[in-house]
Amino acid sequence: MPLIDLWFALVIELAVLATLFPLLAWGITRLLKRQSAALRCRVWMLALAALVLFPPLSRMLPRLVVSGHVTPGTTETVLRFDFSENPEPALRFVPGAVEYPRAYALGSVNAEDSGAYALGSVKAAVVAVWGGGVLFSFFMIFISLSLAGKLLRHSSGNVAESWIDACNKFARKLRVPSPRLAVSDAVAVPMLIGLLRPTVLLPKEHADWTDTERDGVLLHELSHLKRRDAFALLFSRIVVALYWFHPFVRMVVNRLRIEREAACDDAVLLYGEEPQGYAAFLLKIAAGGPPIPTPALCLAMSETHPVEERIDAVLDTEKPRTPVRRLGRWTTLCGLITVIFVAALFSPIAPVFPIGVFGQRTYTATAWIQVLSNKPYYVFTVGQQLDYESFVNTQIALIRSPLIIDRALENPAVAQFPEVKRQRDRTNYLAKNLKIQSQQGAEMVTVSFTAHEPKAAEEIVNSVINAFFEYYEAQSNEWNTRIIHQLNLELNRQQNVARLLQSEIRNGMKETAKRGGSPAASETIQNNLYLSEAKLEAARAELKATKEILTEPDKLLPEAKTRLEQSVPEKEVAVRAQEILVETFRERYQEDVRNATERAVEVADMSFQQEQLKRINSVTDLLQTRLVSLQTEMSAPSQIQLKKKATLPREPDRWW
Repeated sequence: MPLIDLWFALVIELAVLATLFPLLAWGITRLLKRQSAALRCRVWMLALAALVLFPPLSRMLPRLVVSGHVTPGTTETVLRFDFSENPEPALRFVPGAVEYPRAYALGSVNAEDSGAYALGSVKAAVVAVWGGGVLFSFFMIFISLSLAGKLLRHSSGNVAESWIDACNKFARKLRVPSPRLAVSDAVAVPMLIGLLRPTVLLPKEHADWTDTERDGVLLHELSHLKRRDAFALLFSRIVVALYWFHPFVRMVVNRLRIEREAACDDAVLLYGEEPQGYAAFLLKIAAGGPPIPTPALCLAMSETHPVEERIDAVLDTEKPRTPVRRLGRWTTLCGLITVIFVAALFSPIAPVFPIGVFGQRTYTATAWIQVLSNKPYYVFTVGQQLDYESFVNTQIALIRSPLIIDRALENPAVAQFPEVKRQRDRTNYLAKNLKIQSQQGAEMVTVSFTAHEPKAAEEIVNSVINAFFEYYEAQSNEWNTRIIHQLNLELNRQQNVARLLQSEIRNGMKETAKRGGSPAASETIQNNLYLSEAKLEAARAELKATKEILTEPDKLLPEAKTRLEQSVPEKEVAVRAQEILVETFRERYQEDVRNATERAVEVADMSFQQEQLKRINSVTDLLQTRLVSLQTEMSAPSQIQLKKKATLPREPDRWW
C-alpha cells in the first residue's frame, strides 16, 4: 500500500480520536462538577494522554476482531483475539450464524463501492497540510522555549531574604526542591519557568506585597512544582501540535489550564491562607494594568484563568479542595492503561487504508455458488435439526478460513500478485478483503474480491473457489466418524451419570418424607417445653415457701400449721410430676432438632445433586448439538454447487 495512504489513514484516525476522547472527558468532568479541581484536571490530562497513546497501542496490541451475521430473529457474534500472523480459524461448527472474523479500516467501503479513479492529490494535500501544521506547531514550541530561556537570562536574582526564607520553608513543607527566585521587568505576574531547574519569576512590584500575599504567591507556584505542571504544560503543547487542526483538543488544553490554576488555588487555601485575602490579591494582580505577553510554556499565576470564575471558586466554602492522593494517582494510571488497552483491542481503526478509495482504479471479480436447501441432508439422531441459515453461514466461514485461503495461496499466480506479495500476513489480508454474501431470498452465495489488476481479482476468486471444492474432495469421513464415535461414548456416559443422579434424588426425597416432622410441630413442642418449665419453677417456689413458713411454727395457728404440713407431700409429688413432664418434652424437642438437622443435610445433598444433574444435562445438550453438526458437515458437499466462476472484469469499479 502506498505510504501516502497510511499517512492519510493516520490523519483520519487522529480526527476521530480528537472528537471521541474530548467528548468523553467533557462528560466525565460534568459529572465531577462538585468535586475538586485537581480531580477534573486529572481527567483532562488523561484525555490528552489517551490521544497520544491510542494510535501506537492500536497498532502494537493484538486486535479483538468481531464478526457476526444477522438472521431473522437471531443474532450471534463471534469474538476472537488475533495474536499471530497466521491465526487459527475461529471456526466452530455449531448452530447459529457464524462468520470468520473480519476487521475493516476506518472509512473502509465495500468492494462494489471502491474508488475507480485516482484522487491521490487530495490525500497528498491533506497529509501535507497536516504535516505542515505539525512542523509549524513544533517550531512554535521551540520559540516558546527560547523565549522562556531569554526571560531567565535577563532576570535578576536580587530578591529579599524574607522571600528566600519563606520559599525554603514552604518547599520543605510541600516536600519539593526549593526553586530559584528571580525578578524580571518583563513579567507582570508571578510565574514558574523551567523543567529541570525551575525558577519562580517575580515582577518588580513584588517588594510592595505583604507577607500574606507573598506566602500565597509562593504556595501557588510551589504547588505547580509539586504537581509537575511544567511537564504537563509541555506535554499538552505537544498534543496540540499533533492535533492542531481540531478545536476539541484546544478546548481540552484550555480547560486543563483553568483546572490547573484552580487546583493550585485550592492547595494555597489548604495550607492555611484566608480565602478573602487570597481572592483580593488575585483581583489586585489581575487589575494591575495591561498584561505583558509571556511565553506559552510559562505557568503564569493569573493569565490562564477567568478572574470572576477563579474568585468565585476561591470564596466557595463548600467546594472540595482535596488533592489527588498517591492511591488516586495509581488508580488513575491503572484506569488509563485499562481504557487505552481495551480501546485499542476493540478499535475498528486500522493502519491499513481501504483499497480503491482516493487511489488507483480497482476491479471486482465475482463467483456464484448455489447452496441447496431442499435436499434432506440432515441426520436426526437426537431430535434436533440445523436450520438452513446456519448451514450457509458455516460454509461462508469455511471459505474465509485459513483452511481455504492457505490452499488458494499455494497457487503461484495468486502469491505473486504485487498487492498480495507485499503483505506480511497474506492469509489475513485475503480473509479481510474477500467479500462473501448470502443473497437474501435465494440459495445463492457470491464470492468477490477487489484488486488493482483485473487478472488478480479473477485469479484470486477462482483460486479460493477451487480450493474450497478441493477441500471437500480431499476430505474423507473417517475423521468425523471417529469423533462421532467418541462423542456417542461420552454422551452415553453422561446419560448414565444423569440416570444415577435422578435415582439418588428420588431415594433422598423418599427418606426425607419418611422422617416426617414439620416446622409447626417443632414450634409446638418447644412452646410446651417452655410452659412446663415455667410451671415447674412455680411449683418449686410454692413448696419452698411452704417449708420456710413451717420453720417458724410459733407464728402459726395449730389448724394452719396442720394444713401446711399435710400439703407438703402433695406439693412434692406435684413438683416431681412436673419434672418428669419437663424431661419428656425436653427429650422430644432434642429428638426433633436432630431430625430437623438431618433433614437439612439431606435437602442440601439433594440440591447439590440437582445442580450436578443440570450441569450434566447441559453437557449432554452440547454433545448432541456437536453430533448433529458433524453429521450435517459430512453431508454438506452434496448441497453445494458452483454455478459460475469469476470472469475477467472489463470495467473498473465506480466509487460514486
